Amino acid sequence: MTFTATAEHHFDVAVIGGGLVGAASAFGLAGLGLKTAMLDEGDIAFRAARGNTSLVWVQGKGAGLPAYTSWTIEAARAWPTFAAELMAESDVDVNYQQTGGLKFCLNDEEFEKRRTLISRIDAGTEMLSRDALVDIYPGIGPDVVGASYNPIDGKVNSLLLLKALHAGFQNRGGHYLPNHVVADIRRDQGEYILAVGSDEIRAERILLAAGIANALLAEKAGLYGGVKPIRGQVLVSEKLKPCLPIPATDIIQTEAGGLLIGNIEEDVGLDDSTNLGVLSNMARRAVATFPFLQDVQIVRAWGALRVMTEDGSPVYQQTESNHAAFIASTHSGVTLASLHTSKLAQWVAGKDQPSGLAAFHPERFNVH
Repeated sequence: MTFTATAEHHFDVAVIGGGLVGAASAFGLAGLGLKTAMLDEGDIAFRAARGNTSLVWVQGKGAGLPAYTSWTIEAARAWPTFAAELMAESDVDVNYQQTGGLKFCLNDEEFEKRRTLISRIDAGTEMLSRDALVDIYPGIGPDVVGASYNPIDGKVNSLLLLKALHAGFQNRGGHYLPNHVVADIRRDQGEYILAVGSDEIRAERILLAAGIANALLAEKAGLYGGVKPIRGQVLVSEKLKPCLPIPATDIIQTEAGGLLIGNIEEDVGLDDSTNLGVLSNMARRAVATFPFLQDVQIVRAWGALRVMTEDGSPVYQQTESNHAAFIASTHSGVTLASLHTSKLAQWVAGKDQPSGLAAFHPERFNVH
């Protein structure tokens, strides 16, 4: 039977992906007054938001691509206003705090390696000695020799962020389409047709923001889909009294009191299981950093898949033929959400490409 699209299946923009990148972009597009659909695979999707420690993070990003440093700094500086906007639009407090952030070094080799990296990036990050850290955290372990610190780093609850973006999108009149797995994309009479089961969704413009699924869909829209899954694993502790006011790359304290531990990147394909050896190493490093954690109970652990491009920096691309299809691929969906909902959304809506975004074109991989 041939499916006939009705008015309910026609949109100005269709965003493929309901994770952090897709939801932030869709939230922004709906705010521009466009009839916007967000096609979400649903709870079976590999949600990258489940596999991170919810950091809004600047330091260390952009060593190989200076534009990534600038883009990330701009995103972090936009976060206070963005968090307030989300609260007003969704009535969800995402618990954003611009506390600064630390990357602990447990030996001299780690410290020198970190200092070398930081020296290549102009992001306002400084190296702190052990003596400086003791003033902040008197209880750090004897193996901690120092850390890098950036004052505009911070933390947020990434699951509440996802909830706020979805709620805000629908409050702005957006059309949320769960359990919509896009099987095919084709072009017909000036529109994109997205095949979803026996249905068809039509849109004048589309944005591919489907995480690792971008690798399967991009070619169908004439875009570059060079991404792969990277597994992260997370440990969650019992609830504690406030003890870690400044988050680190591998350990933060949530607003509920529990600690999130994990900064692991594993190239294991589509495997989101946990590994006891990896989890044990994560726990040992946390205890070496803060010895008091030896007596803290771990209550949960899980694995999740994140998105990684060839060089770790974002990929943003627009089709050259009709300028109506876009792709956004990045592992930094939390930090960059503030710009995805503003500048990226405006670009997809038809405004000029934001300044500096050309640096993220996949032509840097010799792809045209």
